[in-house]
Amino acid sequence: MDHPLPHLEEGAAFYANKHSFLYDSFMDAPAGIAIVKGPTHIYEFANKTYNQIVKRAIVIGKTVKENLPELEQQGVIAMLNEVYATGSSFVSHEYAVELTKEETGTLELSYFNIVIQAMKNASGTIERLMIHAVDISAQVKARKVIEESEKRYTNLLSQSIMAIAILKGPDMQVAFVNDKMLTYWGKGNAVLGKTFGSLFPELED
Repeated sequence: MDHPLPHLEEGAAFYANKHSFLYDSFMDAPAGIAIVKGPTHIYEFANKTYNQIVKRAIVIGKTVKENLPELEQQGVIAMLNEVYATGSSFVSHEYAVELTKEETGTLELSYFNIVIQAMKNASGTIERLMIHAVDISAQVKARKVIEESEKRYTNLLSQSIMAIAILKGPDMQVAFVNDKMLTYWGKGNAVLGKTFGSLFPELED
């Protein structure tokens, strides 16, 4: 049975010898991999992980827009057009995109480390794009929860009627100080990142 994986190199011998190996390697890869053909970006290949991270089974032979219509308004189709037209790879870390969950029909924000690369034929003409995506949604969302919690905590300390400073490390570096403490110290905001000893050398004598 022929698989919808296009030539990665020209030459029937290479294709005959490597086709099955490449297909199996791509299909079982832990990252999402897809290959789309032509200026309308018709899917020729999408591996298991890709189907999982886009939250649906990609229909081979249909375009990105047909399979993932929610991406058009988010600029993704325009970005694919740009890579196809220029040949310049698109690389992004923590690329945010909203994808529709098939079960509920609701949009869910996801984050990816993504690379989209043009694939050329023997004459140097761009024919396809390869999409390589790693879903990092869980890590990014967990970090954002921590950052939001820290922000709320910092706001509480900033608004406190008490003079508060937070020093970190053995050299007591100033990590946080509220306005009350700055007034008490007689210092400005430039104290952040400095050691307590450098701010008050007289106390070390």
